[in-house]
Amino acid sequence: MTVDGRLMAMREAARRLQEENDRAETLRLKGDGGGGTSDGMEQRVSRLEKTVDQMSKDIGDMRVDVATLKENVRHLPTKPWMFTTLVGMLTALAAVVAIIVRFVPPAH
Repeated sequence: MTVDGRLMAMREAARRLQEENDRAETLRLKGDGGGGTSDGMEQRVSRLEKTVDQMSKDIGDMRVDVATLKENVRHLPTKPWMFTTLVGMLTALAAVVAIIVRFVPPAH
């Protein structure tokens, strides 16, 4: 999965968590009659733990991706290297042209 895909998955998970939180806030405290105020808490905590575990894995994968990108960028040619190479190639081309002009007789 790409970094963008992981970010989208994390955003979706965060959106779902927010929706669940919003739904939970709409529930009112129960009055007398038992049942308490934490019905379904185990299920919600379990879902949250799974989501956090998945997000932790995604963040770990993204760290590896970023490290790989940093390593790849380190090996890209620099501007001075490209300039030196271009100047060297143009110098070699000029030398070849000069040799051709000097030693090849003109066509009649």
